[in-house]
Amino acid sequence: AQHHGKTTVTLGMVSALIKRGVKVGYQKPVGQQTVPVMCGGAELQIDRDVDIFKHVWPQLVGSYTDSSPVAFPPGFTRMVLDEQVSRSELRTKCVESFERILPEAEYLVVEGTGHIGVGSI
Repeated sequence: AQHHGKTTVTLGMVSALIKRGVKVGYQKPVGQQTVPVMCGGAELQIDRDVDIFKHVWPQLVGSYTDSSPVAFPPGFTRMVLDEQVSRSELRTKCVESFERILPEAEYLVVEGTGHIGVGSI
């Protein structure tokens, strides 16, 4: 669902967990609105919400790339329809990133996303 408060609820959950002093990981496995972030000397396109969470809580467990493993560039829906993108590879990327964050965190909060068809073609 688009514009239903997922990020607001997730912000509250992460804030409450951090206030309790636990190690928290955050992941938005599929991101649609990206921002450029410098990481390890390279510019990455990271979901905007991941960037916000990492700035507010730098102690969050997980790298930028694991917290935002799949970021949809403009025209992504067209790429999917034209079979230029492997859904299986995207799923694997999300699962592997989740599995890298999980052992380091006491809680791992995963935020959903809207659907890829919104303004993408």
